Amino acid sequence: MLRDETRSIQQELVEYCRMNNDGDIVGTRQDRLHNYRRLIYTIYWEALSDAYPIAKSILKEEQWDKMVDDFISEYACNESQLFRMPFHLIEFAEQKSFSEVFSIPYLSDLLHFEWIEIEVHSMKDIEETSTLSLKSREDGHLDFNPYLKLIKLDYPIHRLRDQNIEQLKGNYFLLVYRQKNGTVQYMELNGFTANLIEQLSLYSHDFTFLETLNKVFKGLHSNLRDELNTHAINLCISLEEKGIIRGFKN
Repeated sequence: MLRDETRSIQQELVEYCRMNNDGDIVGTRQDRLHNYRRLIYTIYWEALSDAYPIAKSILKEEQWDKMVDDFISEYACNESQLFRMPFHLIEFAEQKSFSEVFSIPYLSDLLHFEWIEIEVHSMKDIEETSTLSLKSREDGHLDFNPYLKLIKLDYPIHRLRDQNIEQLKGNYFLLVYRQKNGTVQYMELNGFTANLIEQLSLYSHDFTFLETLNKVFKGLHSNLRDELNTHAINLCISLEEKGIIRGFKN
């Protein structure tokens, strides 16, 4: 019974902090209770502001406050790690159709783009294995940088500061990756290159580089296949120079 009562008190306190409900909560003082809500709101507000600085700067102040207020009061977030809590704002913003409400069609893409940078930067460190440069041999199993994400967007968010992107809806592919110094970078890709990198990464453990290319370009005319093979080799050498591919596994 005591456990149930404790859970009930905790739930009431959570609901008060999230929704500012009125009413007495056993074991609390009314003259101090508001401090809990202020503390929780501040923690949420600061975490979301740090995660989405570009979105916050683009939205009007009242729009940002509404999105944060609604998220706190309506979304029952069970995330155990505070730094991952802002991720759930993406789903909530889509559920509430804030892109349409605020007349910012690229808002969902912008939130996604900003979060991916955090996710890639926060990926758990993995011990680096020994590799050989792609230029040192003709074939082998590719070793991809493990700190990367390939994402598809409807709007060119990476051009946001340079031009009006509302009229540029289409298919945009970005490879977001972390460098050895911890800096997160991105690389814009066309659809063909994005698919090729995805296939190479997917099959790199089970097939060598050339074996994968044979699978990807199977059925094509030999002349076209040779041309695409040359393109793929040059692409991977470029990706190695950027640190996206580490080389062939030794």
